[in-house]
This record gives sequence, structure tokens and C-alpha cells, in this order.
Amino acid sequence: MLENIIEQLKEDEGFRGKTYLCTANKKTVGYGRNIEAIPFSNLEIQMLGRTNFIDKPMTKEEAEILLINDVNSLFRSLERLSFWGCLSDARKGVIVNMSYNLGLTGFLKFVKTIDLISDGYFEKASNEMLDSKWAKEDVSSTRSLRLARQMHTGMWN
Repeated sequence: MLENIIEQLKEDEGFRGKTYLCTANKKTVGYGRNIEAIPFSNLEIQMLGRTNFIDKPMTKEEAEILLINDVNSLFRSLERLSFWGCLSDARKGVIVNMSYNLGLTGFLKFVKTIDLISDGYFEKASNEMLDSKWAKEDVSSTRSLRLARQMHTGMWN
């Protein structure tokens, strides 16, 4: 499951080795790591040997390590959801992907969607996802459509 999530996030987020401002105007690097919301840990700083990625860009390998760290952290937080253990891996992947993209706090604002997922109404939950500001602002529209389909079917897309 972790491998599928990592590959989806790499595709959805894209890679940038130099620090940039994301659409939310936050300093970001690698595979969409918002370094204002999630600053580098001491261990990550030791591993990277720096926190400035303007002169010497981050490598894809370094960015993948950060991505794995972030996904594992999200897993620990999302495991607290009462229905988490009842979901297929693909549906868990949707929630991790959305939480990575929006931040956990942002995902938790999808109250109606979360209630529908909790009750097992996956088709209705996928429709709610598509009826959100998040989906409407999806520049390519492929992420939101793919994740909604994945939520509906319970299969990796």
C-alpha cells in the first residue's frame, strides 16, 4: 500500500528540487513538502545536511525520504479515525493523498465526506469529493477525478 501511495503522490505533486512558493503561497520543496507547515526535523536536517535548496537543489532520493516520512506521519494520525481499519488499502490511499495535499486539518473539514465514508457510502462520498472546492480548484482535474473513482470502487487508479 505504501508504495502505491508514494507513487500516486509523486505523480500528483510533481518534483521540484529548489524551494518554491506553492499555490497557497507557502515555501515548498521536493514532492510538495510544505516546509512552513512541516519544518525539517533534526534527523532530516542531519540527513540532508542543509535546509537551503536554492543553490544546491534537493535530489529526488532526498525528496522521497521526506515524502515517506510525511506519509508515515499521516498514517499515525489517520489511524485514530474510528473507521480506518474497515477501509480497503485503496480507500486509505485516497484519504492519505487528500490529507497530504490539503493538510490533515484541511481534510478533516470534509465532514460530510468523512461521515459518508464512515457509514460505508463510498459512491456518495466520492460525489461529495467532486462537489468540493478542492475538486473545482484541481488544475488538471485528474487528481480529484481519479481519487473520487478510487474512493467509489475501492480499487487503485
